[in-house]
Amino acid sequence: MLWEEAKIAITKRWSRGKDGPTKTRKAEGHVPLHPVLACQLMEWHAQTPYAKAMDFIFPSLKAEGRVPLSPAVFDADHLRPAAPEGGRPNS
Repeated sequence: MLWEEAKIAITKRWSRGKDGPTKTRKAEGHVPLHPVLACQLMEWHAQTPYAKAMDFIFPSLKAEGRVPLSPAVFDADHLRPAAPEGGRPNS
């Protein structure tokens, strides 16, 4: 993350439980991040037990931060419970 610039640096990928290079050079680069989301992510990252610069933003606590939280767990534990608060029906 490039917090000061509100950008996400795409430098590698996570696939089959391992990180590695992106599939192509074109996949590398920067993605703009809305300042409000950047602020929220910075606050979240500071509160996690794995808050070093190179740690995952959403680490797996079960794996002691060595791997990212799986999308299915993130969805079940965080997104779906938050959906009713955001005005969306739970599916």
